[in-house]
Amino acid sequence: MPVYKFEVEMTCDGCIKAVTDALTPIAGTTFTADLGTKNVTVNSTQPLGTIKSALEATGRTVKVIP
Repeated sequence: MPVYKFEVEMTCDGCIKAVTDALTPIAGTTFTADLGTKNVTVNSTQPLGTIKSALEATGRTVKVIP
């Protein structure tokens, strides 16, 4: 299963909830979100674009970490 890493503009627990709400419905996806580092690590059978779009839909700035 591919692993994708993102830097996501997160400043509070509400941001973590928004990320959780965006990623939880995506089939074949597990993730961790770290408020301290602002990193979200995603294991998913879905393509990178699907995951990135879901994160962007939260209204936060999202950058893929190579």
